[in-house]
Amino acid sequence: MQITEKNLFEKFQKLAKTVKQDFAKKGLVVPARLKDGSIQVGPYIIVKKDNAYYVNNKRNDPVVGPINLAQTAVVVANDLALGRWPDIALMHNDKWYGFKAFEEQVANNIAESARKKKDVDRADFSLYEASVALSQKLYYKKSIDARFNKLCKVT
Repeated sequence: MQITEKNLFEKFQKLAKTVKQDFAKKGLVVPARLKDGSIQVGPYIIVKKDNAYYVNNKRNDPVVGPINLAQTAVVVANDLALGRWPDIALMHNDKWYGFKAFEEQVANNIAESARKKKDVDRADFSLYEASVALSQKLYYKKSIDARFNKLCKVT
């Protein structure tokens, strides 16, 4: 018996649907890249605008944002696509990641300015502040990455 193109296509469609349903049961919605470069996760679209990420609905209205890290945006969009509320702790860590990144940048700028003015004490203190902000920023990123990696390991 010869399989027709239509019959073969229907079998692939059915297989794809069951695979997507199996992943959804495990807590993962299969993402798709759109023509404009944004990522669609279920009915939600992850868009980058002005150095921040936003999770939009199909009408392109922001649902969640601004988000600092792409990993956070992916996890939030996945949670929303599964019908769950976004994880408050994850959003909190993303917010603090942004604060600490800004603090690090400001402290480095002050240190550079102090170095040009030959103010060694101020430069040294600012570099210390920058290193503290960097370690805190990395702490928040590590917690976000842990949640993202957990999502990526769903198979």
